[in-house]
Amino acid sequence: MHEPPFTLERFEPKYAKEIVTLWRRAFVQALGIEPIHSVESQLYFLTNILPHSHDIWVVLTLESQQPVAFMAMDRNEINQLYVAPEFQRKGIGRLLVEEAQARSSGELSLRTFQINHNAIEFYRRLGFTEQEGNSDNEEGLEDMVFRWVQEQ
Repeated sequence: MHEPPFTLERFEPKYAKEIVTLWRRAFVQALGIEPIHSVESQLYFLTNILPHSHDIWVVLTLESQQPVAFMAMDRNEINQLYVAPEFQRKGIGRLLVEEAQARSSGELSLRTFQINHNAIEFYRRLGFTEQEGNSDNEEGLEDMVFRWVQEQ
């Protein structure tokens, strides 16, 4: 069997700058707008706030150990999930969601912006069902809530 060219690791601060870079690139590619937060603000959030409430997972290339995706999750929610644009459609997002499902309480929710059509289709394919969202977010964009429940 062929070993995948990626590995899943727990977040370490040494990956923070590369993660923020891929996070920002994926955000722009998906939404067509620049992030409203500065690089410094996102670095602070990633290293000082998010780890206190969520498990953060990083996908690294086996060859170079370069971060190509990350996810922040707890037992009930996927809070952040971003894959570098050049690494999308390679099974990395699925790997992260399956990790979240395996570590979940049996239910997961997440939000994605309505204009992020690729993410909407991705979550639908993975068995998430959509619910109405709102625009109560910093970007002021309409979002959607997706929910997954483990089959009994």
